Amino acid sequence: MEGGHSCRIATHGEYKNWIEGHEIEFGHVGGDPGEPIELCVENGMFTVSFIREGLKKFRGWLDDNMKTPWKACQNTDVIIESPSAMAGIHVAEKLEIPYFRAFPFPWNRTRAFPHPFAVAERNLGRGYNYITYATIEQVFWKGVSGQINKWRHRSLDGLEEFLEADPDNKPVYIGFGSMAVSDPNEITRTIIEAVLKSNARAIISKGWSDKSGSKDGSKTTNYPAAIYMLESVPHDWLFHRLAGVVHHGGAGATAAGLRAGVLTMIKLYFGDQRFWAQREEDDGVSVWCRDLTVKKLSSSLSTITTDEKMIKKAQMMGERIRAEDGVGTAIQYFYHDRALAKGRLGDQQKKKEKVSRFNGIWTNQKPQEPWTGIGLQRESPAPL
Repeated sequence: MEGGHSCRIATHGEYKNWIEGHEIEFGHVGGDPGEPIELCVENGMFTVSFIREGLKKFRGWLDDNMKTPWKACQNTDVIIESPSAMAGIHVAEKLEIPYFRAFPFPWNRTRAFPHPFAVAERNLGRGYNYITYATIEQVFWKGVSGQINKWRHRSLDGLEEFLEADPDNKPVYIGFGSMAVSDPNEITRTIIEAVLKSNARAIISKGWSDKSGSKDGSKTTNYPAAIYMLESVPHDWLFHRLAGVVHHGGAGATAAGLRAGVLTMIKLYFGDQRFWAQREEDDGVSVWCRDLTVKKLSSSLSTITTDEKMIKKAQMMGERIRAEDGVGTAIQYFYHDRALAKGRLGDQQKKKEKVSRFNGIWTNQKPQEPWTGIGLQRESPAPL
């Protein structure tokens, strides 16, 4: 924090007051830390009874200890973790951020000394030292790998479970970015009723705001099982897994939907959104919903999830777009046009030099050639 960073310590709830008392942000990690400690004290480390009892008692603790760090680590740039926490390295991989391991005793492989959990009565040499680390790693991983891999496949936050809950009825995404509306609670109600009426499943990103500034506090908290509410989600990660998307027609959301190869319903608000709505409708890969009512939204949802002809068009367009190297092509144009721009600048400089020489001859020097003495009057070109 003294170096300018914002910091969060994610750990068990019993430390919350102590951490916040030092004006450090607290992140909650589940699981009772006393349980594994008690297990070790009663049975010893990596004994037969330790493994047997651990398999019976440890699973619930591990599930809780894996789920909660995912939320606690959101919106971070780096994770520094005790390896005993176990979840951090997997969360860092999912978030694509750097991971550092910090522990009060050696944990990484070395030949200099044995693993602290496998110290022999006497020095057995460098080879033994190295093997102890590999052995402890394998025993430890063998005990937790099943649960950890299952947790990783669930995408760490519960959204994966909703996506895979009904493979024959993929959900649609509904989100209007940060568009300001007069009554956000009413638009939420309309969307929920339309989803239920169309027998669809929906992931709703409630980013729209109340332009009237109303603070009545009336918020829907109990949503039907067919609806998953969230704050935000990466479009490129989600859209290709859906039956369709409903958005406001912004350039970014439009591009993401087209690239994913899914049908779109657009409810526009202003600006370039009308342009994108017309383009997609003309290409037969979108439905333009001009008025957001339960009847029209439910009809549109039915269309984008069942119209096979339109679905095929969207899939083909997505394939063509994904086959393009847009970034690579943009870079090629950059270098090509940079060279062209340099050439034009060079031409302009040559013109300036030519004009400068011409002005010098015409206005600053006395006539020396015979033809200049016939009284010809002429204005010099204006300097660039």
